[in-house]
Amino acid sequence: MLERRLNRPELATARTVIELLVELFPAAFSVCEGRRRALKVGVRLAIVERLGGGENMPFSEHELDLGLRRYCQSDGYLHALAAGRRRVDLDGLPQGAVLSSEQANAKMRLALRQARRRPSAGPARPAAPAPTRRRLPPRRRPHRPAPTDNRKGVRLSRPASAICAGRVPYGVPERPDRRSEVAKTPQPTATRVPLALTKVPLAALAAPGLR
Repeated sequence: MLERRLNRPELATARTVIELLVELFPAAFSVCEGRRRALKVGVRLAIVERLGGGENMPFSEHELDLGLRRYCQSDGYLHALAAGRRRVDLDGLPQGAVLSSEQANAKMRLALRQARRRPSAGPARPAAPAPTRRRLPPRRRPHRPAPTDNRKGVRLSRPASAICAGRVPYGVPERPDRRSEVAKTPQPTATRVPLALTKVPLAALAAPGLR
């Protein structure tokens, strides 16, 4: 048995009508599905007569049909029918009993709903083989040449570990020690002139013709 589902506007209208019915007839209707009771046969006509019909009702007859349809197709109401509880009128008084055919129909509809909600188990798939773990050859570290200055092509004298540690900036050649070069360069020595040669008369140094 296929049940036509209500669309969103119809569901909103049905919920509003059910809330009004609970306020008007709290002994017969309940918002909680676990407390819902089987209603007497012909409850729709009894509601219209009790409210006066037409413009006296807070909802139209079409809206009342949507509310009763939503209420009587709920899981809580079907459980009440499947349990074989007695029907009640608008005042909550017993009014008839649930037939065995109605009880069986309610059980069948509940079973169909549970089967529809249960995830379908497809054919069992064969278990995937466990992945084999391959052993990779040991990785060899590539040979890294000594760092050089990209601009001048100067080979750095410091090792790469000193550069990575931050002690020497990368790409800056080490400055040579100027003191060692100065120490290796021979310094000129001053020649000492004998004191006797320095005592020359001034007249001898004068140019000829000025004497």
